[in-house]
Amino acid sequence: MQRLMAVSVFVAAMLVAGGAAAQSLSPMRAAGDTPSDIKGFRLTIGNPYTTSMIFTVTPMNPEFTEPVGGAVVTAPELRLAPGASRPVIVKFKIDPAFKERTIGVCVQPKDLEGPILPRVCGTYVGRRLSAAAEGILLPSPPMGPGGEDAITTSEGVRCSQSINSSGGYLDFGVAGGDLSNYSVPGSSPGQQSAIGYARIIVPLGPSPKRLDCARLYDLEIARLKAEIEMLKVGLE
Repeated sequence: MQRLMAVSVFVAAMLVAGGAAAQSLSPMRAAGDTPSDIKGFRLTIGNPYTTSMIFTVTPMNPEFTEPVGGAVVTAPELRLAPGASRPVIVKFKIDPAFKERTIGVCVQPKDLEGPILPRVCGTYVGRRLSAAAEGILLPSPPMGPGGEDAITTSEGVRCSQSINSSGGYLDFGVAGGDLSNYSVPGSSPGQQSAIGYARIIVPLGPSPKRLDCARLYDLEIARLKAEIEMLKVGLE
């Protein structure tokens, strides 16, 4: 019995050594920002062993002592051939009361048994973007100051031409946001704020060819003048 126990411990130790030679979880540390309360990381699970195995991927607390809620894995169990690897996505929710959350992720073979089991764990930090980036969102820049010149002839031919300049222009206005995203003493949840902003919009790339309706306008005015002259002659 003691000999069997010793053999089991020796096999488990050999598996641990094999996992250390070729990590089965990559990356093992990562951090990133998110504009929402959900953060995700793309991890790669690899099989460093010489046989096909099923691995479990479990979100854990940062101390790797127990599983945690508010976190999901796209493939909590996956079978890998020897030397094969596969990406998985780990997503977890960040409490709105906090700016960041740290979770652990542990990978271990499912079908192994014994007093010592190989396990590889990593730590991942998700941070909500600062209030300066998410608290107040500027509207999309307009395509231009707006407006157009248009002419429609009596025969139904219509031509319209934007009065916008094809160069840069100044855009300014007022934007609002949730003041509770800021670290402002005395601010309460849901309290709103507003800021004024100004920005210069500079279109990139070559300027497109502009449509000129002036020629059609001149022709229509000349035709109308000629009709009026003919009506005057007819009346006389």
